[in-house]
Amino acid sequence: EGEADEDHFGKRRQRIGFEDYEVANLMEGVEKFRNTPQKWRKILDSYQFNPRRTSVDLKDKWRNIVRVDPNKKAAVTIYGHKKVPWSSEEIATLKVGYKEYGMDKNPWANILGKYKDSFHPVRTSVHLKDKWRNMSRAAKKQRTQSPDAKRPAPLLSAAPQQQEQQQQQQQQQQQ
Repeated sequence: EGEADEDHFGKRRQRIGFEDYEVANLMEGVEKFRNTPQKWRKILDSYQFNPRRTSVDLKDKWRNIVRVDPNKKAAVTIYGHKKVPWSSEEIATLKVGYKEYGMDKNPWANILGKYKDSFHPVRTSVHLKDKWRNMSRAAKKQRTQSPDAKRPAPLLSAAPQQQEQQQQQQQQQQQ
């Protein structure tokens, strides 16, 4: 027994895809145990699933197949969705929203709340955060890859005082 524990220590469990019957059982179980405490454990115990499934597996699967439609108050079941490219309008709105809410504790939910009509319906606050992070990384990478090339404009223009300081630093470096 001790050897078996050592063999599995620190290793991840092998990923097991969900079968169609498991998804159907999960959906039925969520409907049946919607507002009950420990619903994931109850679903796991009440329906047939792969013996290696845990209640956390069920919760994670449910979060991956159900999205909240911002136009409706209830969650709608959509089995994932195709990746939707970002439009230039969405990117511009994200920049405007970040300028307005960037210092808030959770700017992404605030941006999505105020400008929800400007974003594709599948967008969540996590999508906004991820897009901002990726845009920031791309801008930083572009600035660091070619120091001799003209520097691209930052995502947001700095305050006038910061711009002046940056210009002074650039002039000092050139001298």
